Amino acid sequence: AKWGYYSTERDVFEWVRDGRPLFQRSITAEIMDWADDITFAIHDLLDFYCAGRIPIDRCKGDGSNERARLIRGMFKRKPKWLSEKAKYVEALASIVEMFPLEPDERYTDSATDRARLYDFSTGLIRYFVESLSLDPKKGSPALVRIDTEARREVEVLKQFIWEYIIENPELAVPQNGQRFAIRTVFTELLNASKLRTFYLFPSAFQERIAIVKRKADRVRIVADCISGMTEKEIMHFYRCLQGLG
Repeated sequence: AKWGYYSTERDVFEWVRDGRPLFQRSITAEIMDWADDITFAIHDLLDFYCAGRIPIDRCKGDGSNERARLIRGMFKRKPKWLSEKAKYVEALASIVEMFPLEPDERYTDSATDRARLYDFSTGLIRYFVESLSLDPKKGSPALVRIDTEARREVEVLKQFIWEYIIENPELAVPQNGQRFAIRTVFTELLNASKLRTFYLFPSAFQERIAIVKRKADRVRIVADCISGMTEKEIMHFYRCLQGLG
């Protein structure tokens, strides 16, 4: 249900999939998926740490209240992990104890602090990249093998984003508003394409939207138009549509 393709690309998709077992992803797709997980787990975490949003440093030490909070949230979100609770707790401990800054230190964005975070992130990335091999398990639909411990550690790292960002009410409320804004802009532009009021589109898309006939093509162009906007651009566009610009 999560994965798919545009109907306009059906012929290409079927050509690429011709002769492949059902639900078996290509090697390229497997590698890209793992790379995406690594990016989410490391780069996003460190960006939010530097912004003061994720206190990974305060999770160091067995008696850390912050670590206990993260563990509670982790198993609440992932109850299936409880059958291997000790392994997931150990994975979290091994990661946070490697973190180069201590709870009593203050990140200053100095060259020294950035270098410490760089060494931490590149070491993890190297380890996670090397944990992938073109040696699939027998009978598995996957064409690659990823070390079980490495996969577990990446999944644990992603829990920092869930605990402190995605489920943080201070951030969840504006994100919900941003989703509403995107849906509103999409609906208004799609309606404008139907009514042929092309002047509501950014100039770069007016010529493209004016020549298409099918709804599927209009939907695709509207989606492309919105996905090409920055956060500031789409919020400004939304406010203008509401007469608040």
